[in-house]
Amino acid sequence: MDGRQRDVLRADNSALTVAFEDPVLRDEGLQSDTLADAITFFGLSECDAHYVLCSCLNGQTMTAGAAALKVRGLAGQKVSLLAACLIAGALMAVPFAVSFI
Repeated sequence: MDGRQRDVLRADNSALTVAFEDPVLRDEGLQSDTLADAITFFGLSECDAHYVLCSCLNGQTMTAGAAALKVRGLAGQKVSLLAACLIAGALMAVPFAVSFI
């Protein structure tokens, strides 16, 4: 998706919807359950958001506990996350590259 499409991305019953339904987070400034607002409010990079929220890494559903583990991991391992994103991207590219051989 291009940047604008990605910014307004949202899904019913997502982790972002649950966060937006929390009155404390709304009072603190969370504007909506869109990806762009979550990235801004929580201070995430696009890579962080992809790691925690994307169905390509997490499947179509995720338990609250699994999401919490990922968020806690983000809080303590910023450098490791960048490496994980680079490795995940490379691994996703391998099947595509192999198909051309």
